[in-house]
Amino acid sequence: TEGGLGLSYPGQANFPGYSSQTAPDRMLQFANKLTVHANRHVMKVGTSQHSATPGGLIHSNLDGTYTFAPNPSYPYNPAVPASFPVQYSQGFFGANGSGELKIDEWHVALYAQDDWKPTDTLTLNLGVRYQYESSVPDKNNVAPRIGVAWDPTSSGRMVVRGGFGIFHSDVFSTVDAFEAYQNVDGFRSVTFAPGDALFPQYPNTLPGPVIPPGVTAPPGAVYLETAIYAPSKRQHPGSRNYTVGFERQLWRNFSGWVDFSY
Repeated sequence: TEGGLGLSYPGQANFPGYSSQTAPDRMLQFANKLTVHANRHVMKVGTSQHSATPGGLIHSNLDGTYTFAPNPSYPYNPAVPASFPVQYSQGFFGANGSGELKIDEWHVALYAQDDWKPTDTLTLNLGVRYQYESSVPDKNNVAPRIGVAWDPTSSGRMVVRGGFGIFHSDVFSTVDAFEAYQNVDGFRSVTFAPGDALFPQYPNTLPGPVIPPGVTAPPGAVYLETAIYAPSKRQHPGSRNYTVGFERQLWRNFSGWVDFSY
């Protein structure tokens, strides 16, 4: 409809108002890796850096929606009360809120690894990784990792293996969008009934997108309800992974194995 106004005729037709959502993201990445072979060692060191500029636009029902009674007399006629809308709703943001967001952040990772064969039947994989995300205050993201593979028979037909590692993931890049959209100045939808002081005359709408004076409505959801979820407390998701396995060659072209991971 003109101006993005929505019209709803329950059980008959629905003409949604203007809504828009975009999520552009650009990235620039640099990566370097060095591998050195020395006697029984294969050593690797490397780094990776990439930028991220997530953001976007979220607009929902900012131009309002009129709802009419079932089976109304239509089209709207200011001389026919039976054709009047029975409800009006519109989306707003708080005084300092906005449906637009753009952030710039960097992700940096460093790692070192050594694949070492102290004997012909034993291989050790030793490594450590560190990662950093500029929008996350948590900097304690050192992740050691170790793996071992051993042939107890020296026959090349059996291997016992195991490993342990700490792994970190990036924080969901659009968490800032949720916080901006659903904080105390975030989005809220307000519904008015005929007779309310601010119920507009069809097809007018209320000024926005900032909630106008005289309209009181809490956000539809408050993402940061307690201090534990505050951005200053944000941390990288992490896990500790353990694995143990056994493999045996049974015939020339057939082997069996059992692995356990936790």
